[in-house]
Amino acid sequence: MDHAALDDLHAGGEQQHQQQQQLKPRDQERWGPAHARHASSISFGSLASDSQLETLGAASDDEAAASGDGSDATSEATASVAAAEHNGVSVAGNAVEGSTRGVPDPPEKQPEQQQQQQQQQQQQQQQQQQQQQQETSQVEAAALASHSVGEVEAAEGRSHAALSPTSRLELRRISSSSPEQDEDSAWGCWSRRRRHFFIVTSAGKPVYSRHGDEAALAGFLAVIQAVVSVVGDQGDGVRHITSGPLNIVFLVRGHLYLVAASSRAEPVAALRMQLHMLHQHLLVLVTGGIERMLQRNPGYDARHLLAGSHCSLTALLSALSDDPFWMMGVMEPAQLAAAERRAALAALAGAVQASESLYGVISAGRQVVALEAGRGAAPLSVLDVQLLLNFLASNDALRAGETFVPVCLPGFNATAFLHAYVACLDPGSGVFLALLSGGSDAFHRLADQREPVEEALRQAGVLQRLSEAHAAPDGGRLPIEALPSAAGGGVPGTATLWHFAASFPSRRQGVQAAHAAHVFTDRRSRKELSRAYVRAYCTLHAQQLHAAAGGSSNGGGGGGAAAAAAAFVMSSQTPRPSRMLWVASPRWVLLALADRDLELYCCFDALVPQEGAVRAGEALRRWLGERGRADALLMPSGA
Repeated sequence: MDHAALDDLHAGGEQQHQQQQQLKPRDQERWGPAHARHASSISFGSLASDSQLETLGAASDDEAAASGDGSDATSEATASVAAAEHNGVSVAGNAVEGSTRGVPDPPEKQPEQQQQQQQQQQQQQQQQQQQQQQETSQVEAAALASHSVGEVEAAEGRSHAALSPTSRLELRRISSSSPEQDEDSAWGCWSRRRRHFFIVTSAGKPVYSRHGDEAALAGFLAVIQAVVSVVGDQGDGVRHITSGPLNIVFLVRGHLYLVAASSRAEPVAALRMQLHMLHQHLLVLVTGGIERMLQRNPGYDARHLLAGSHCSLTALLSALSDDPFWMMGVMEPAQLAAAERRAALAALAGAVQASESLYGVISAGRQVVALEAGRGAAPLSVLDVQLLLNFLASNDALRAGETFVPVCLPGFNATAFLHAYVACLDPGSGVFLALLSGGSDAFHRLADQREPVEEALRQAGVLQRLSEAHAAPDGGRLPIEALPSAAGGGVPGTATLWHFAASFPSRRQGVQAAHAAHVFTDRRSRKELSRAYVRAYCTLHAQQLHAAAGGSSNGGGGGGAAAAAAAFVMSSQTPRPSRMLWVASPRWVLLALADRDLELYCCFDALVPQEGAVRAGEALRRWLGERGRADALLMPSGA
């Protein structure tokens, strides 16, 4: 080839290159930089073809999809792919001039085989995206549906990436504020509280926080998990930490770590009992399948299974502060006349027998109206009854009408659900009928018993009495003025007895009086009295509670005051209970008398002398022990 031909060819290449440089800005404005790059590679040919860039982008999309939504690895992979594409464009641009000098034959179209490969890759990507969307929807449905055994078993086999706690909703929440700001805000929310509860998994995943957002406290909960793990690795278990007035109590249940922090002078044994009940209420919602799931996948975010259950757990902790009977292991029956109680028991017994139910309960708030076990079924434990009452009272959705919901009773069977038919007979006063069956197809058989039970309660005046009690102060409990004057009763303002709570351990029930209105004017004061009763209970039962926790003890505190009160009782020739406790404070004085059949906790005016308080307490103990008195105040012993 002569020099003239070479000059013409070189000039033609430079002219074509200038045309491309003019075309490229227009292409970028019209189609964007990707389409302009595509036009450049087709016109001139490049070292990195457009099909190779598309293949690289498809591979990066697959890696990002496999890494899970919202993970750091996804953002890093996306950034690296973007850099690779940018470098590829630079290489293609630099190769333009070289392609004109080498005079390669520009490809007019891609081979058919390469196009088929691209189509197959696109089909595979679409199939993978559809499969991932189906798995995500199934996981979300399992988390938001009502708790059942099928949910737990289905979720057990899912991968850790599919069950990642960082969902699209959480990404939007996290993007609105920094993690440091969220944790600081949550720390300020709960650090001002004097009583707090946490649940965290062995992998440091937050499950529940009494105050604040558990997700924002992830760093603090990770420290809790580390403390438990470090002590566990040394062959020991952390039980509690005391720092001044603050008690931090730990309860380890498999892969779940439950922690209570209180500066309200609550005994360690009391906090441990509350953690135990909190764990049992978790089983009510998800059964023991949560432990199997965490055993297989410790990094699983258990909050998916507990969606919508925060109110129920919080209501349980509130009940433990408001009512001392929840800590004493007895249930409180609603105060009814003898005829009304018999009518309620008869109506429930007929419904249980006709529907072949395992158990039946009629409740009013957190009080038991009637309780019945089916043929061949053992009586429900007190803890199961309390958890069921809290489940009914704390779920507003159950007040709408009739509901058929799975519920686990840990004392009956912690690994499976029972199916409960729940009907709200009086939404205003919170009266519920609950019939429990082992079959999931028993709804219609159980629902047929609502009308007979409701009609029987209405005719006997039970619903009217429960409605009046709900509207009355203190839920219609026994008023102090109804007690004999020797037992501290009398006209309000002159009675020396302000309140009492009597527990009948052999009958698993308890009765308490209405609070003196001129003393306990708000909920806070009533909660303080309830905590005082619980402290007295833990002192009387210190040896048993400590042994149950795995240790040994020689007794409880308050020995000097208890010994002085016991010495006075013996000197006055009063029948002596097996255990006695006297606690004096500027606000009130507390007397506890306990024997095998009755435990009595009395609150007196702070000005009452010790002699008068002990005498009134003994008179009240005799009055409660009179023949027929307990039968009028309590449900039948077989309930």
